[in-house]
Order: sequence, then C-alpha cells, then structure tokens
Amino acid sequence: MKPDTLIWAKDKAGRRHLCPMNELSDPNFVRTKEISKCVDDDRRLKSRDYVPSNDPRGKLKFPKSLSLN
Repeated sequence: MKPDTLIWAKDKAGRRHLCPMNELSDPNFVRTKEISKCVDDDRRLKSRDYVPSNDPRGKLKFPKSLSLN
C-alpha cells in the first residue's frame, strides 16, 4: 500500500493543517468537515508565514528542476 502524502492546507480562518492530500477536495484549502482527517496544525510553529513554501498565501510551489545534461 502506498502511503498518503501529507501537505499543509489552510482553513477559512487562515490556520494551516497537516493533512493527507487524498482526503482534501482542494490541496490548498481544508474545509471544516475535512479538518478531522488532518494529523496536526500550525499551533506549535514559531511562524505560520513560512510553511510550507515561504509563500504568504500558503500555496504549494515546487522548485524549478534543471537537467544536468
């Protein structure tokens, strides 16, 4: 069985929750009914502004991949 990918997603109040990606209807937003499926939230973090991608809006960003060839 392949493990589920955990991602940080914001709720409508702006808090971030660590959730299984397959449990969310939108990977950038967690709905109230989906919060119970999340494993953690951002209460223990020093700053919510820098999770996960240094993007203040919290959108997922992936670094540019450069070929070595």
